[in-house]
Amino acid sequence: MAQGTALFMSMSLLTALTKYYHLVGKATKNPAIVAPSGLDFVPGPGEDLESMIWVITYAIMLHHYASLQGSDKTDYKRVVIGNFYGSLSFYGLAEKRKVMVVDANNPLAYGPDNWIPDLVQREWFRRAMA
Repeated sequence: MAQGTALFMSMSLLTALTKYYHLVGKATKNPAIVAPSGLDFVPGPGEDLESMIWVITYAIMLHHYASLQGSDKTDYKRVVIGNFYGSLSFYGLAEKRKVMVVDANNPLAYGPDNWIPDLVQREWFRRAMA
């Protein structure tokens, strides 16, 4: 079975885990449903690279968070870090990843201009999401 820290898993792995555990949950309630004995997912280089992008993005956000003070720090933790990395479910994390990918290059969205103040880091993130 694929393993790792859920916060940094690729969207495809998070989606596969969501589907797997949903099926396992259904199988525990209905004996006619047979759940597989393990997750049928083998991550490749693309998933590994995507995971590294999520690690770097998280580090960027934590670095910015550490530079803030008072209510700015509290707000950033709640609105940005808590929103994108605070989910406790595979499904929730996958949904937040989709938002980050879609909003990365949408000038009308609450996008990276609000999450990543450093221009170089923000442009790196946008290119990574393209």
